[in-house]
Amino acid sequence: MQHGRSRNAADATASRSAVAGASTARHRVRGPSRLLAPPLDVRAAATMLAVAALAQELPVTSNSDPAGSSLHDPVFVAAFTGWGDASGAASSAALLALRQRKLTTLAELDAERYFVLTKTRPLVRQQHGRRVVQWPSLALLAGRAGVPTAGGELPATERDVVTLVAAEPALRWREFVDDVADRWVDLGGGTAILLGSFLADTLHLGPVPLVGAGSTPEL
Repeated sequence: MQHGRSRNAADATASRSAVAGASTARHRVRGPSRLLAPPLDVRAAATMLAVAALAQELPVTSNSDPAGSSLHDPVFVAAFTGWGDASGAASSAALLALRQRKLTTLAELDAERYFVLTKTRPLVRQQHGRRVVQWPSLALLAGRAGVPTAGGELPATERDVVTLVAAEPALRWREFVDDVADRWVDLGGGTAILLGSFLADTLHLGPVPLVGAGSTPEL
């Protein structure tokens, strides 16, 4: 009996050791896997690079119409990379609205007033064999329809689009909102659409949930 109890105790000790060893092994496996999920600023930088690559496909001409007087019934579309731009869906959608349109830069805001450059860092990319530093920018781009472009031409009856696609500001949000709103009013004002995208538990076979809010019942 004593021998049986000793063997059972030894088996229990071995089992506990095996469980502890497995738990330790699991922790060893889990530890490095946490490094595979990059911090938020890295994901935001990757999104900025993707947006920059898409924007590079859209040739922007010089500012020939600072007042935007020739814009046809424009609509303002804004999206910011970072936390509110999961998978770059919002910023990519905003830039997609510029396809087949003639682009001009209407205005550029002072980016250093609204960014912390240790958080929203400049990016370095290769362009025609040269390393180019891309500083964070806040530019209002106008996309005009009815003008032939390399990607085709939209009917002149289409509304023109003014976009602001940039990294999410970190400083002086009230001043930033007033600055953008004042410039939009100077351009004639009108409909303004703010885009965002967030991670959600959605099956790949199911519909993507869309949420919207408007300032008037018509919207």
